[in-house]
Amino acid sequence: MKHPLFQHRIPTRSNLAIRRVLATGESRLCALCGNGEETTNHLLVQCEFASVIWRKVLDWMGINFITPHNLVSHFACWSSSSGSRRLFKAFCLIWHAVIWSIWKERNARIFNHNLKRFDEVVDDIKALSWVWALSRLRISSCLFYEWTWNPRECLMRS
Repeated sequence: MKHPLFQHRIPTRSNLAIRRVLATGESRLCALCGNGEETTNHLLVQCEFASVIWRKVLDWMGINFITPHNLVSHFACWSSSSGSRRLFKAFCLIWHAVIWSIWKERNARIFNHNLKRFDEVVDDIKALSWVWALSRLRISSCLFYEWTWNPRECLMRS
């Protein structure tokens, strides 16, 4: 797959150091957990903060699998949990909403010194994925509270 995420091209601290954008001696530690080098895999899958977000979203979606520590494998597990073409599209949309929200939280911590709690980020994911689903999947008969309660039901009846 030729996706910048899967090719590790996003500007994580590790990639910025490789490109000599970070000043010498500037930290390469993850902006979310501070416990590991901020690589694509670490930031979006392995990081303690990201792991909690993924677990909460998996619980919300009613999906259960052991989370791989590799982004490509993670996407493969996530997208294969869907069962139907419509759910596949929806699960991919939600997966991207999670990735985008983790990335936005990382940037908010670096540039704005804002810190959101796990539940606030998950609420943002639910809102973002609902808006995306309304426009991209054309689910017209799903109210926001229904989406936050049971997104699968919204997807199956549309």
